[in-house]
Amino acid sequence: MARIYNHIITARIWTDDCGQDMIEYALIAGALALAAVAVAPPFLATLSQVMSAIADKITSAATSLGG
Repeated sequence: MARIYNHIITARIWTDDCGQDMIEYALIAGALALAAVAVAPPFLATLSQVMSAIADKITSAATSLGG
C-alpha cells in the first residue's frame, strides 16, 4: 500500500506545474540581468563622456555669466 501511495505522490509532483510560470519569469529576469551586465561597461564609458561634456558646458556658461 505504501508503495502505491509513493507512486501516486511521485506522479503528482511530476504533473504539478503551479510554479512553472515563476521559474520562467526568473530565468528571463536572469537573462536580462546578464545582458545588462554585458552591455553596461561600454555604455557607461559613453555616458560618462556625455555627462562630462554637459558639465563642462554648464561650467563655462556659468563663468561667462560672471558666476
